[in-house]
Amino acid sequence: MIRDRYSKQGGHAATISKDQLNWRQPAFWRNIFLYYWAFAFAGHILEVLWQKITDNPYFDPNNIPTFAPLAVPYGLGAVAVILAVWPLYKRFKKMNVLLVFVLAAVVTTAVEYLCALVIIAFMGHNPFWDYSNMPFNFQGMICLRNAVLFGIVATIFLQVLFPRIERRVSKISDRLLNDIFLLLATTYAIDVLLVFAMWLYGN
Repeated sequence: MIRDRYSKQGGHAATISKDQLNWRQPAFWRNIFLYYWAFAFAGHILEVLWQKITDNPYFDPNNIPTFAPLAVPYGLGAVAVILAVWPLYKRFKKMNVLLVFVLAAVVTTAVEYLCALVIIAFMGHNPFWDYSNMPFNFQGMICLRNAVLFGIVATIFLQVLFPRIERRVSKISDRLLNDIFLLLATTYAIDVLLVFAMWLYGN
């Protein structure tokens, strides 16, 4: 076990196993999947609340592409920030907050764009979001407003939330994490296969 010097806050330091910090080890990717699932689920909840508040015609919680209540772009966006921006933030602890914001905005916006491309490739169109009427949009898939919002949220996530989440996760036994991973990964794989089969035979 080693001390993670980057997660010290308020005089407390988390003890994290070497495997959880080493991308060559299965424990690292296990945690990445768990982060993906957790933030995709949180994203679904946020989208449901946003739809209730704004009556967003492009989001129907009953029409998500998987049976599980997961908003995939949120999960992928969180994972992309963790993999691409978080290591830089840890390495350069005094990194300017504006630079963190720009990097996070670019990464999350790129994820949203790639997700839109994949959706269009499979479904022929994107029924989940359309920014064509928004100023400074690109192909209706991404827009400046959301890029700014994503950047702000991701910056807060990196500076405030994720260090605390890592400390919490570090206190959970590897056995329990493995059991949770096995359960979620198995059900998610079945979910994806069923959705793919339905799409394949539906076309």
